[in-house]
Amino acid sequence: MTKPYGKLGDLVTIAMIPRDTFALSGQVLDRLIETTPTGVRIIVMDTGASQDARQYMEQRCRENGLTLMRSKDIATPNQTRNKAIELIDTKYVAFVDNDTLVTEGWLEPLINCAEETGAWVVGPVICEHLPEATFLHGYDGELELRETSDGARFYHDLHYNAHVRLDDVRHKLERTETRVAELHAQLVAMEAFDKLGPYDDNIVNMYEYGEFQLRIHECGEKIMLEPGSIVTYVPPGEIPRADREFFEVRWCEAWTDLTETSLAAKYGLTPRHPDAKPVHNFVRRQRMLGKNWLRKPRKVFGNKAVRWLERKLLVPIDTVINRRKYPASRYGRITPVDFVRVS
Repeated sequence: MTKPYGKLGDLVTIAMIPRDTFALSGQVLDRLIETTPTGVRIIVMDTGASQDARQYMEQRCRENGLTLMRSKDIATPNQTRNKAIELIDTKYVAFVDNDTLVTEGWLEPLINCAEETGAWVVGPVICEHLPEATFLHGYDGELELRETSDGARFYHDLHYNAHVRLDDVRHKLERTETRVAELHAQLVAMEAFDKLGPYDDNIVNMYEYGEFQLRIHECGEKIMLEPGSIVTYVPPGEIPRADREFFEVRWCEAWTDLTETSLAAKYGLTPRHPDAKPVHNFVRRQRMLGKNWLRKPRKVFGNKAVRWLERKLLVPIDTVINRRKYPASRYGRITPVDFVRVS
């Protein structure tokens, strides 16, 4: 393997970003500490963590000389990434979500790829669920704004090789230029933020990677995938009670409305175009995954029967409750969130 140019610590900073819960954050942080080469700085971002998670992250960060940033109020993922960006003075930042387990040697291949191709974004092989490196989350895909003959415009993305066994397709995974790389883990050149500005704070719970990568495509820069790096995204099996508020705000109706309308206004999209993925459907399914009490009915009656019940009854009720609990008057716009350094 080609070694990265220069000292690794001068090239890259790792930033760990909250995603859905903090249930796996301690294990993810431990893995980062174990696998990160000496001299590479790690920044841990904490927004909305439970007391146990806060205490563990603080302890591990102090023990290992890591930077820990914490906010009192819940920040959006893009707000959190943008704050991390302000603290970075290396050529690259490697974002890792707090539910994504890296493997030994995951970082260097991403940097090698960026250095050798000039890419602004490099994504690894992202697997999903446990055991690690068993099922592929997706590799390569489509991301673009499409326009119909009558002038309607809509956002389109599609992931290739999704939810298949890694061993079945590993031989096909090559270093390649792509249209799309997800944010569970990825390397980004700081030059991209210098030229394009930060992530859009109004893109809240969907399209975080897509909106920024559309801007990269518009200016003709590269997004690459590097098969020499493997990580595993571990979706939450259930939502701990201590993380429920964070999870429900993350996927609330008001934030989804804001994301959809912001993307449409920014790119002149046709609202609710029939060929566009219905973003609210995905978000509402996410919230259903957070209903721990549904786990037993799923086992007894099967996923198909429970999905029917969700679609016909539970989702409509939950949507009303969510809109009342997180009203657009408060959550329909993004307000600044202050982070303070803890360690």
